[in-house]
Amino acid sequence: MYRYLLIIFFLKMGVSFSQSHDPDYLDGVIYLKTISNPGIILDPYDYSDVVLNQIIADHGISEITASLKGLNDDTLDLTHRIHFSNITAVNQLITELEALNWVDYAEKAPLFRTSFTPNDANSSQWYLEKIDAFTGWDYQQGNSDVVIAIVDNAVRITHDDLVSNVWVNPSETENGLDSDLNGYTDDINGYDVADQDNDPNPPASFSSGAFSHGTHVAGTASGSTNNNLGIAGIGFNCSIMAVKCSPDTSSGSILYYAYEGLKYAVDAGADIISMSWGGRASSFTGEALLNSAALQGITMFAAAGNNDEENLLSPSSHPSVIAVGATDQNDQKASFSNYHADIDFMAPGVSIYNLLGGNNADYGYSNGTSMACPIAAGIGGIILSQFPNYSPQDIRSTIAAACDDIEGVNANYQGKLGAGRVNLGRIFSPASTSLNLSSGADCTLYPNPTNEEARLVIKSGEIQIAQIRMFDQLGREITDKIMVKKLSTNTVKLSNLVNLSEGIYFLSYSSENPELRLVIQ
Repeated sequence: MYRYLLIIFFLKMGVSFSQSHDPDYLDGVIYLKTISNPGIILDPYDYSDVVLNQIIADHGISEITASLKGLNDDTLDLTHRIHFSNITAVNQLITELEALNWVDYAEKAPLFRTSFTPNDANSSQWYLEKIDAFTGWDYQQGNSDVVIAIVDNAVRITHDDLVSNVWVNPSETENGLDSDLNGYTDDINGYDVADQDNDPNPPASFSSGAFSHGTHVAGTASGSTNNNLGIAGIGFNCSIMAVKCSPDTSSGSILYYAYEGLKYAVDAGADIISMSWGGRASSFTGEALLNSAALQGITMFAAAGNNDEENLLSPSSHPSVIAVGATDQNDQKASFSNYHADIDFMAPGVSIYNLLGGNNADYGYSNGTSMACPIAAGIGGIILSQFPNYSPQDIRSTIAAACDDIEGVNANYQGKLGAGRVNLGRIFSPASTSLNLSSGADCTLYPNPTNEEARLVIKSGEIQIAQIRMFDQLGREITDKIMVKKLSTNTVKLSNLVNLSEGIYFLSYSSENPELRLVIQ
């Protein structure tokens, strides 16, 4: 049994033009209203008040303006906007100002954000609101340079609601030659590894059925968004690399060339690979392919399986692959979804409305962990767009740390649904602090008070967290001041952190595994 000590510092820190202290109020800004005849002029301020001068010095006040004056309103004409740098002491600043006999009141300045809703978010896409996609898109709408490979049976790249997000191979020219010498002739938008040509679309004779699978997955991951048409894809502007693994002569229900498809995605330089498929068997060949992709820094997502059993299908069972299970509209495990202690997290997978592959204007519903997987992959694309240097483990941990706790509505699956259900909005919340740590590392959280809630995501193989305790600098246990809840075998939630004063704290935990990676958010 190994025991670790994580030192947590709560420090003061001044921040300019960066929201970090309170998610509901502007950092470094308050409004102050004077009484009717204050006996002092603040705009411009002549530094005649000795007490106010001291407050200005103590709190780093840099500007006082009557920014709302001019509407002939008694309140607004006497209201001033104050900018200051000591953002962690805002409550103290307000108290000191309100003690002045010429101040009526002082208050924090509310923070308002634009709420971006794409013009093609379909009312049938219930899962967008469930994962708080609209908040996430306020911060990041994806980068076309981030390429999500859809390794599947086929992808209709000509679909009206996908075509603008289809990856274009910058090194290839369609001339009957392998211009970029990657082993695939004319692979402009992807490749059909099953039929050995550059057309990843479903067979020309296809109108409905299994061959829609890959198109639905592609649209869910990153269908064309904000184009006044159809649906919105999670990845927004991320590019889709189409990899067709089922022959035209097949029904489309089996990926006969899944490994070849995976290899193509690696060869072609995909950043993320979405694998909405699985099987009970594994092989050395598959292990080698997945290991190769991992060594090249590719982030891989795979469906956990639709067998309603405590098991992960391959490739989701591979340690380098992010395993995704499915939930319904009520955050309950989907009736069909597999579950397991090694699952990473869950995503919506019931009645998922998106593209179908029968024609270029085909839409419909699908169910399965196959649908949950591309939702997570799309989130991965958004994260990589924001943080282009993130490793697969960084992406995995970031998504996990932002998940919503759903174990309360899944009593029979405690510890078997990973970190919870994915939440895109929480990833970019200004209240979030995310740090990657090794065991024994120091962690700085600021400002104080910090977030109401933090999550420890501990990821390194099989881990059983035995105990979490917190101590102050004098060695006194203060665990009773916070709430500790184990969400899964590798995720712990700490609540009521605002009850802690500024200072240094020691977080003690124990585990069977000495090699730990921590993310605190």
